[in-house]
Amino acid sequence: MKPMGTQLTHVPGMIGASVLGDGAIVLVINAVQLANREIFAAGMSKTALTTPVAEKANKVALVVDDSLTMRKVLSRVLEREGFEVVTANDGMDGIEKLQEVLPDIILTDIEMPRIDGFEFSRYVRDNPSTVKTPLIVISSRTADKHRNVAAEIGVNLFLGKPVQDEELVEQVKALLGQPVS
Repeated sequence: MKPMGTQLTHVPGMIGASVLGDGAIVLVINAVQLANREIFAAGMSKTALTTPVAEKANKVALVVDDSLTMRKVLSRVLEREGFEVVTANDGMDGIEKLQEVLPDIILTDIEMPRIDGFEFSRYVRDNPSTVKTPLIVISSRTADKHRNVAAEIGVNLFLGKPVQDEELVEQVKALLGQPVS
């Protein structure tokens, strides 16, 4: 599957396209997102479909990275700081997780299969429920061109791999308005 181009990222429910064996192009849709769109249009509040913030015991972090090692390392660091961590193994999986949970902060890699970190970040910024969610890119691709694309999308922070635990914790707390120790 190929991610949607920037022209079609605003179309609700449309998440990609693929080419069938006979050469036909088919669109890939997210039925949950489409169903939620209809519920919202009918006047039901978004908070009725998500866990109320007041009931959450811990802050929730979404970690999106195709590297199992990075997902585990970042999860452990965040869990030590009291976060509930939800992980996704690529941008597509990240979009699916966002249908189930509304995180307080999102960390993503850039280079991933199916939907890369930039397309995932565009989705996050184009989605009304996550448009203001702090978004951190953690990548080995640290050239200015990558940082500039991230900034254009609206990424809050760009960190290079390997990221130091202390720096990550400080930055996460700062983005969430928590006191930094």
